[in-house]
Amino acid sequence: MNLGSGLGAGMVEALVWTAPTERLKVLRQNDINSKTPKYKGLIGGLSTVVKEQGIGGLYAGAAATAIRQASSVAVRFMLYAEFKKILAPDGNIKDWQQLLAGGGTGICSTLLNNPIDVVKSRLQAQDKGGGKAVQYSGTVDCLVQTAKQDGIAALYRGTIPRMMKVSMGQALTFYTYDKISSLLYSTAAARGYEV
Repeated sequence: MNLGSGLGAGMVEALVWTAPTERLKVLRQNDINSKTPKYKGLIGGLSTVVKEQGIGGLYAGAAATAIRQASSVAVRFMLYAEFKKILAPDGNIKDWQQLLAGGGTGICSTLLNNPIDVVKSRLQAQDKGGGKAVQYSGTVDCLVQTAKQDGIAALYRGTIPRMMKVSMGQALTFYTYDKISSLLYSTAAARGYEV
């Protein structure tokens, strides 16, 4: 159930918010040292992409983004409860154990899906504006070309910094989630609501 919920939540998140914002971020990162920047800030970048490529330009790499988000969230939802059981089999989990369980989910999801994250970034970095030719025709083509041209190890570039970011983020997210949930349940129970 957690796996399916995570897959669905990650897919929706990717298609509603993450794909277009990641696209703008990657274009801006690639453009920042240009002598004549094309994507000047959030609004400027948004305007340029939509003007040159239409709304669809914001969704370059959307399939790869959806795969990355769905797999990330699914793995995290699935593993968090399991990590807590391992760390505190008696159910009396301490704060540090909650943080460790959340961080562990981030490490696992990063190791699992870093290749699709690399593919996502490469697809999103392609500037299709002005009728420019693109190197990759889609997710599978990018994955295959990257592995052939740069080797399998290229699909794991940036894993350590990404793992640090994601594991810390998930440690804090799950810890906060558990604390707020516990507070809400205890408040509801104290007021006589059935929980």
